Amino acid sequence: ETEPPTRMFGTYRMLLALVVVAHHLLGIPVIGHYAVHGFFILSGYLMTLIMVRTYGYSIRGFRSFIVNRSKISSFSRENVMIEGKELPISRSYRQAVVSTLNGK
Repeated sequence: ETEPPTRMFGTYRMLLALVVVAHHLLGIPVIGHYAVHGFFILSGYLMTLIMVRTYGYSIRGFRSFIVNRSKISSFSRENVMIEGKELPISRSYRQAVVSTLNGK
């Protein structure tokens, strides 16, 4: 699997942001709108790339994304306490969940 050239995207996003600023300062019609759309499309792609790399396309990844870590009041090897509710951690995910929570 090849890595997408994300480094150049930062430069491209900066140029688009500068075009938007120029649009506002100089009043250049039309071009600013294209720059905003390009910026949002590219930013959406990059955020999707980050989300897929972090969580994947699985149900497990979806659940990991949903759980807001700031809501976790405590956890043990077997359970996670979220807003007063104790949720069990399945044996197959215990090591990953505990190591992730210890790293927060």
